[in-house]
Order: sequence, then C-alpha cells, then structure tokens
Amino acid sequence: MRTVISFLVGVLLTVIAAGAAFFWAEKDQIHLSFSWPDPQYSTIPKSDHEPADVNPEKPSHNPAVREKNTASVPAPDPGVTSNHTRLNSLDGQLRQGGFVRGKAENVEAVRVNGEMIPTLSDGGFFIGFDRDQAEAFELQLFSETPETEISLKIAPRDYVRGQVINGLELDMAANGDLEPMGHDDFLPSDEQIAGDIANSANSLEMSQVEQQRQVQTTKTERQQKDDALASRAETDGILQDWLLPMDPGFRVSSQWGAGRIIRGENKVHYGLDMAAPTGTELRAPANGIITLAATGFYYDGGIVMIDHGLGLTSIYLHMSEVDVQKGDHVSAGQRLGAVGATGRATGPHLCWRLYWNSGAVKLDPAGLVKHEN
Repeated sequence: MRTVISFLVGVLLTVIAAGAAFFWAEKDQIHLSFSWPDPQYSTIPKSDHEPADVNPEKPSHNPAVREKNTASVPAPDPGVTSNHTRLNSLDGQLRQGGFVRGKAENVEAVRVNGEMIPTLSDGGFFIGFDRDQAEAFELQLFSETPETEISLKIAPRDYVRGQVINGLELDMAANGDLEPMGHDDFLPSDEQIAGDIANSANSLEMSQVEQQRQVQTTKTERQQKDDALASRAETDGILQDWLLPMDPGFRVSSQWGAGRIIRGENKVHYGLDMAAPTGTELRAPANGIITLAATGFYYDGGIVMIDHGLGLTSIYLHMSEVDVQKGDHVSAGQRLGAVGATGRATGPHLCWRLYWNSGAVKLDPAGLVKHEN
C-alpha cells in the first residue's frame, strides 16, 4: 500500500511540475491570432530574422522568449477582388518598448484597445508598446464589412532597477565620476522646473527675478516640445528600417527604461544614452520632418525632434551643434548636428528618445534599427 501511495504521489508531483513548467514557458511566449475574411490569410510564418544588438538590456532567461519576433503576411492574389479588410503585412517587436507596423487594404479605421489611431492614406499603421505595456493587446481593423480582430500578447522585459544617482539634479557638470547621462524628465511639471532651477549650482549667482525669468523660459521650452510631439506629418519614415544616428564605436552609458533613484525619488529613463566624443556626427535614422531644432534649452541643451509620421517622433538631446531647422525635410542618413554635453548632462553623449501618440507611449529607439547596422 505504501508503495502504491508513493507511486501516486510521485505521479501527482510530476504532473504539477510539468504544469508549472508549461505555465512559465507559455506565459512568455509571443502569440499572434488572426480572424480573417479569407482562410488563406489565417497564418503568419515567423521569420528567423534577428535585430541589431544595440540594446544592452538583460536578456530573458526563458529560451522561449525571442528578443525580437518579426512576422509577415503573404500578399493577396492580385487577381482576387474583395471589399473585405485585408491585412497585407505586419512586422515588429512584440515586447514592452517595442512596436508593430502594418498595411491593410480597404481599411477605414484602426483601433487599439478601443482607441482610434491614425493611418496613412495607403492603409499603413503603427502601434507602439510602452515600457510597462500589459500583455493583452487588441487591434481592430474596420471597414464596411465586419471588423478584423487581432489579439497580440506582449512579452515582458527585464530592466535595470534601483540605480542610485546622487547629486545629478543639483549640479550636472560637477558629477565627473558619473557615466555620461542626462535628466529623466523630458516634460517636467511647473513645480519640478521651479525646484530644479532653485536647487541648481547657478542659483546662488542668480537673483529672484533672474530665476523667475529662467522658470518662464523653461516652461516655454516645454511647450515647444509639446507642440512638436503633436505633429502628424504624412511621411514614410515610420515604415522604414532605421539607421543608427551615429557610427558604431559609441558606448551605451545608460540603458533605455532604466529605473533610477534621484534624491530619493523613483524615476525612469526613457532615453538610450550613447556616449561619444563631443563633435561626433549625428544623422537622421529615417525620413521625416523637423518639428523642433534649437540650442540652449535648460534641460536639453541642443535639441532636435523629427516627425516620422503617424505620431512617431524621434528626439536628440544635449547636442553641441544643430545643423537643421524647423520645417526641414530630412532623409535617412542626413546630418542633424553633433554630439555634445549641453543642457543638464554629466558628459558628452546623445540621449536618443522615441515617443509615439503625443508622448503618451515611450519606445526603445534601438528596436527600429535595421539589423545590418
């Protein structure tokens, strides 16, 4: 009897262990499920294409999770005509900080988790996943026919957390022992602007009137950045494979999405900091329109913002030279300026940011870089 009981207990433990293993493997899997008008487009062959290794984040320990999954849908038969909404292509990174972009036929509206998103005139669309995007994600394509529904499961990422930085907000330039990095808050609140200026090393040399003037100037700079993020240009940069903004040889001095503790306050760094000598050339990673180009911003120093279409804006901070102007149309590889340590920065580097949907979603800019770079 004891032998039988031991055997049954062993079987039960084996089942439990197998179930737990399946759960942990399954929970990090990336899934695409489609409801198509035509069964011939019901599956997506996954590619073995891998991304550039420019993001220094810690990889997942689960072998079932890919750092980047790309997917493609076969083009429809040109001899077949239909008024159905049809998804012709879909590719991207199904993970936090990633994206998907696609193109659909006969589409009148695209919704993501129930919210309408802009589309290009040819049916192109883009969706970004925030740093802490939940796993469940619903995409709906609408036309005169019943909607096409796509359910996405977003893979989680590991981030550097608890990075304590002492003095960063008080005197940036004096922190020579820190890696080249900059501030965390791209659109700071009124209270934060006033506090940072009052606590800065230069405040002792500034009168109250001068401090108030600097506060107002910094608020105006924030509004200019807000306005640039609201731009919605019809440009194809969003659909391109992106280039690195500088030649290889830079060093990542602060990771995208890193959690920091500054003066006891938890913050998240939504930039990829790329350390390089002052004067290193910076180039546009993709086609777009310059929505902001300026020097001397309190937080950002030399700054350039590019609208790549559909609400996707790339941002370049702390530049020593800015060689473009607002309204310029730039092509991939075109010079923007040069690396610097202007604004609130501890050393020469590029803080490269990527914002979507007026800044509501912050993306990892390295994710769009073509793997050959």
